[in-house]
Amino acid sequence: MVEHGHLLKNDPLSAKPIGFQFLRDAFIHLSYSFIWMLFR
Repeated sequence: MVEHGHLLKNDPLSAKPIGFQFLRDAFIHLSYSFIWMLFR
């Protein structure tokens, strides 16, 4: 999860308004956390 988030923050396509990036990161983080809780 940490490596995935790190790759997203270094992604050139992430150079967008902070609001959009924050919402996308939050959505991805919640999705991965939910999946991780289901399959851990």
